[in-house]
Amino acid sequence: MSLSRRDFLRSTLWLSASCAASSLFERSAFAQAASQSQTGKTLVVLQLTGGNDGLNTVIPYADDLYYKLRPSLAYGRDSVILLSDTVGLNPSLSKLRSYWDQGNLAVVQGVGYPKPNRSHFESMDIWHSADPTNRTATGWLGRYLDELHDTRGGLQGLSLGDALPHALIAGATLTTSVQNLDGFQVQTDEHNYHKDRPAMVRALQDLFVKQAGDGDALTALRQSSAQVFDDADRFQESLKLYKPAVAYPAGDGGLGRSLQQIAQLIVTDSPARVYYTFLDGFDTHAGQKNQHGPLLGRLAAAVDAFFTDLRLQKRANDVVLLAFSEFGRRAKENGSKGKEGTDHGKASVVFLLGDGVKGGLYGAYPSLSDLDDGDLVFNTDFRSIYASLLDRWMGVPSDKVLGGTFPNLTFL
Repeated sequence: MSLSRRDFLRSTLWLSASCAASSLFERSAFAQAASQSQTGKTLVVLQLTGGNDGLNTVIPYADDLYYKLRPSLAYGRDSVILLSDTVGLNPSLSKLRSYWDQGNLAVVQGVGYPKPNRSHFESMDIWHSADPTNRTATGWLGRYLDELHDTRGGLQGLSLGDALPHALIAGATLTTSVQNLDGFQVQTDEHNYHKDRPAMVRALQDLFVKQAGDGDALTALRQSSAQVFDDADRFQESLKLYKPAVAYPAGDGGLGRSLQQIAQLIVTDSPARVYYTFLDGFDTHAGQKNQHGPLLGRLAAAVDAFFTDLRLQKRANDVVLLAFSEFGRRAKENGSKGKEGTDHGKASVVFLLGDGVKGGLYGAYPSLSDLDDGDLVFNTDFRSIYASLLDRWMGVPSDKVLGGTFPNLTFL
């Protein structure tokens, strides 16, 4: 039985290619302890693609400069959801208000990195790799999974999307991306894998060798190929076991569906530690007033359904959601008369939400009177957020993943 490259791609699997087999099997004492003590902890990453306008997401309603910089796009005090005497949430985020009131929503202000890059692709790669020099091939979540060396097996990182994000590229851990769990099954035009699974496993192993060459570097992938089929079975079985406790929003660009499927896997005890999904459309150069608010409304509705579902299913205590964007927008609205928007900027805002989160405002809001060539100056390095998650939630020392030490924030 043969398995062509075309057939392999049709299976909807994008496997994170491997590295040294020794790193898969060598387990440190810390990794063993972390794997045992952090079994239930899950991170869900929500990428707001396009550069979310942080200034109109967490709004400095008490600053007169805000209204001078944005005469057409500004939100008045009476419309925002007050978080403090100086800032408030965009009114479209009203479904997150209860999480703030309950102390489960953390808002990190002025987030960025040194020598910021306004290119969508390069800045996103920097966030994904946690390397401002953009020279690191693996992603921060992939390196986390490699350090953890979880013994449960199976897919440790899963993305709901068209392709595996850089953040989940690992050295020795199986991660994947699928568009939809309903179609997550290994099948070719001529053969359903249930008919002759051992032969299909051998064919998949042979494909790995043909595509990348034999040797120790492929040992992990060759040994993991059978697990691909087991995980496909598990995902299909989870469709039968899970019933959502709430109605998820539809027609929101797919975010509600993606979060529902992530909830499905969490509730049915998927081995994955990390889930990744996306909400696109934040590149609001023009017509921002009619785009940005509705996008934030979709975000809030889907996230609210997700956590309401998890709470009713008694699984919310073990889940933290991180929502970020590759950069913010410029402080001053652009000159598109009647179609005002904002151009690529630097610092923005990050949200963390979950029953284990200590809600509140973190970091300082960037000054509107001290701009850097029209941009907000970042006050909080995004790697401090990653470090806090790694050290306080995910069970791996952050310096091993990030290649340096960054101050923790206390949202966990």
